[in-house]
Amino acid sequence: MPIEGEIRLQLEWLKPDVIQDEFGIESTVLIFGGARFPDQKIAQDKLNSAKQLLAECTYDANLLRKCRAAEHVVKNSRFYGEARELAKKITNPVVVHATNKTSNLT
Repeated sequence: MPIEGEIRLQLEWLKPDVIQDEFGIESTVLIFGGARFPDQKIAQDKLNSAKQLLAECTYDANLLRKCRAAEHVVKNSRFYGEARELAKKITNPVVVHATNKTSNLT
């Protein structure tokens, strides 16, 4: 890589730090994840629908598979709520202390 490309890459990495310094941001949180699981009520409604369809046609392998998948989604949908709680805690208003440090209200 030519020297110009290396410098450009370093500047791209440095830019977020410079901007955060300008705004007095001392730390950040980065959370990796996905949006695979819905809210618990939505997941439960889908499971109830799948169970109702399965009750009407008990020998349908496709419906049985859908019902089992819906049960799995309900089980894991608690993570949706936990992620929302974490987001609330992270984005709580900050308090500026006399030492000029900031911390979240928890």
